[in-house]
Amino acid sequence: MKPSRELRQPATDVTVWERAAAHYRRIAGRDRRPGVKIWASDRAAECAANMRRAQREAA
Repeated sequence: MKPSRELRQPATDVTVWERAAAHYRRIAGRDRRPGVKIWASDRAAECAANMRRAQREAA
């Protein structure tokens, strides 16, 4: 990965959960194994719920 010229902001709980949910959505979309697709979809939904909770707590 190419280094960015801009300084990165520190990660917040919301951004961490957002990236995790996106990661599991990618796995669910790309993997051929049905068990992995189901697991990754469930995990993405769990991460999204945690992200929403973190957003409410941050507000």
